[in-house]
Amino acid sequence: MKDKILQQISDKFAKTNGGITLPQLKELNPSIEYEDLKSTLNLLFQEQKIKIRQGLNLPLVYIKNAKNEK
Repeated sequence: MKDKILQQISDKFAKTNGGITLPQLKELNPSIEYEDLKSTLNLLFQEQKIKIRQGLNLPLVYIKNAKNEK
């Protein structure tokens, strides 16, 4: 599940050069409950594979790019 979600976040960035919101991820994964999705995102954040930024209305999830991080 983690790899699938990472790929979806990466695909969204490749298409729009932007992040993806939790509702958008839920829409892409209707069989996954919100709590499971949040837990997976929390795990990915702790593993430093994603970063979260505050968007206009909702937080946005991005793949963490080690080359650009300082």
